[in-house]
Amino acid sequence: DFRERAPEAATPALWQRNAEGRIIGGQNMTGGKAVAVPGEVAGLWHAFHAYGSGNVTWSDLIQPAIRLAEEGFVVTPTLHHDMAASYDAMVAYPEFGEIFLNERGLNYGVGEVIQNPDLGRTLRRIAEGGKDAFYMGDMARAMVESVNKYGGVFTLEDLASYEVRVLKPVAGTYRGYRVYSSPLPSSGGTHILQALNILENFDIQALGHNETETLHILSEAFQMAFADRARYMGDPNYVRVPAKGLLDKAYAARQAAQIRMDGRLTYAPVDPWAYESEQTTHFSIADIDGNVVGVTQTVNGIFGAKVAPKGCGFVLNNEMGDFSPHPASPNAIAPGKTPLSSMSPTILLKADGTPLLVAGSPGSTRIITTLIQIISNV
Repeated sequence: DFRERAPEAATPALWQRNAEGRIIGGQNMTGGKAVAVPGEVAGLWHAFHAYGSGNVTWSDLIQPAIRLAEEGFVVTPTLHHDMAASYDAMVAYPEFGEIFLNERGLNYGVGEVIQNPDLGRTLRRIAEGGKDAFYMGDMARAMVESVNKYGGVFTLEDLASYEVRVLKPVAGTYRGYRVYSSPLPSSGGTHILQALNILENFDIQALGHNETETLHILSEAFQMAFADRARYMGDPNYVRVPAKGLLDKAYAARQAAQIRMDGRLTYAPVDPWAYESEQTTHFSIADIDGNVVGVTQTVNGIFGAKVAPKGCGFVLNNEMGDFSPHPASPNAIAPGKTPLSSMSPTILLKADGTPLLVAGSPGSTRIITTLIQIISNV
């Protein structure tokens, strides 16, 4: 788990709200108060040293990214659209604009080449100095200065103290296959397994792929899972979550029994505690030795918080926006807390333990529903 985390000075009062309880000025999505402590460099550094093999060095792995930054890459229609939609933010946050506007202060056009020498230098420093080059020293100071310039509450200690967490995955079965997925504080894996448990109560194969009855059952299972997501889910280091109950097949059977094939469900909550004994990217890799890896990573919104550390060539995330603004929510802000996520890298094994499938998806909350359908369809 190298998910971003709230800085130590963050509290539910971080964002100002109006009389209706709405956040003023989009502070949770843009600017310094939207930025959470980044974890990607630490996560990939840990993965390389804990699981890497062969003669490839850390520096070798970063060289293709350095080359793209320094030699440039072609602007695609999607990138052009995203940059054009963010033009006002590039003007409002000039360090951001320095990266993505041309020498005339305009967006690059489709087919033009963007070079990012600042990012090239940043990546070379990380290639040579490892994660400490990112979390300590000049780069860390640049991040703190940029975040706090735009209203944030970062400290150097927030960056220096960031640690990767090695967690036990959520695990279950689906129609004889073993399923492993991302545990809390991502809600994705739990709700994928919960919905698959509900689907096991129906003969999906007999109903047919994407037939009306199949889609009806899927939508009802999604409704149940997302109702539970809103009601119970948050960082388990801060709130109690009935994770085991949500994964219990008897709990799913109680939920499945409520589904009517002749009408839409009015969902009556089942208590999972009764079953308790106490814009994103994804890549999947398999190698010749049978190892499989699924990694989901994101800065949250397009170009994150629009905040770019001066001279570093990258934008920072707006993951604080994944917290709830309501202090009573299990997903409310707290110092060092991880915001709730839907990221769901998932591995399926056959009964004998050999890999069947490694999968994941972008799509915010639709990650969960996408993965459920992929697994069911396969």
